[in-house]
Amino acid sequence: MIDVQSRPQFRNSQAMQDWFKLHLTNTEILRQLIDLMTDPEISPGNLIRFLIDSKEIRISDLKNKQVEVRKLALPDTKAALYRVLLDEQEKDDDTIKQLLDLIR
Repeated sequence: MIDVQSRPQFRNSQAMQDWFKLHLTNTEILRQLIDLMTDPEISPGNLIRFLIDSKEIRISDLKNKQVEVRKLALPDTKAALYRVLLDEQEKDDDTIKQLLDLIR
């Protein structure tokens, strides 16, 4: 992801920004899935389902016939993109300042 946001066209490419937001969401979902799969409180063989539209995770205990519902914590992709773009703008401002200082 660092490679994409460091490219000069990232600031102007809607496709690259859309990919960034999608990738950020997908990596967070996968991180939460790994956390659930390694959670000792969840019995082996339980069914884990992600319901993206309702932003929840359902863990079905097939032996006890119970379903636990947890909220899915997804990142604010617009805010993350804004922070990346702002950081890039500040880097550009520093570069321009350094170039102007060299000229003077």
